[in-house]
Amino acid sequence: MMSFTNIAKGSDLDVLAAVLNDSWNTKVDAATMRLRLSSGLPFVIAYDDATVEDCECLRSLGLTVGSRIPVGILETIDLISRGSYANVPLTYDALTNNGKWRKKLDGSDTLIFVDVTLLPSRRGKDTGRMLMSYALVYLAKNTGHSYFWTYTPDIEKVKRWHEGFGAIYSHHVIQNARPFFRVPSVSLMDYSHYVDSLRK
Repeated sequence: MMSFTNIAKGSDLDVLAAVLNDSWNTKVDAATMRLRLSSGLPFVIAYDDATVEDCECLRSLGLTVGSRIPVGILETIDLISRGSYANVPLTYDALTNNGKWRKKLDGSDTLIFVDVTLLPSRRGKDTGRMLMSYALVYLAKNTGHSYFWTYTPDIEKVKRWHEGFGAIYSHHVIQNARPFFRVPSVSLMDYSHYVDSLRK
């Protein structure tokens, strides 16, 4: 049965780093993951019992297999936007302090969903839906931000996926925001109205 937390330790940090590197063509290690998770910013990590396919996937990534493993993660970071998309940093590095994250800001009004990332063996399955559904309710109840936007690759299928959870396409595209990813431009998908509705 899937469960959700904001804590990961030991070899699970290696799993999360490997999953992010495989998905985003980055160079994250366990120490970087520990730094991100200690920032005090909201993270949501999905854990589940490892399937045979999961075990094969982890071995292919050079990882030791446990019985219960992280299978997905939502990473967020806050900022002060005053409701203007134009105040979102123009690159992933600028947004995330070169991938190291930082402590949460005093008076932040916006939470950016930097990425939703799944273990390769869980892509195209219910894991992403369950992770996002839980995360939206959790963030609605446990944060006080007014704006909730994504830093989503400018890919139609990905944008439609977010729309399926209640996001609205902002039509705000940042060119070359993720230069290391195969589609470097990002679109901001706006969950603000949907999160507000969850609070009522």
